Amino acid sequence: MLTEALLVALWAFFCGIDKYDVALNIHRPLITGPVVGLIMGDLQLGLITGATLELAWLGLVPNAGA
Repeated sequence: MLTEALLVALWAFFCGIDKYDVALNIHRPLITGPVVGLIMGDLQLGLITGATLELAWLGLVPNAGA
């Protein structure tokens, strides 16, 4: 349990750095969901959660166009 919490915290740290510095887009829900799901032991739930949050994000953020 503690190992999982530390790994998720480490992943969150890398995502925070990526969002402002490196720009590899690992902070996006489509990437973060499966990684955290894999760390927690339920990859399928991580994929479902990440895809759902990514779709919600795409619906809320204006990405160019009119």
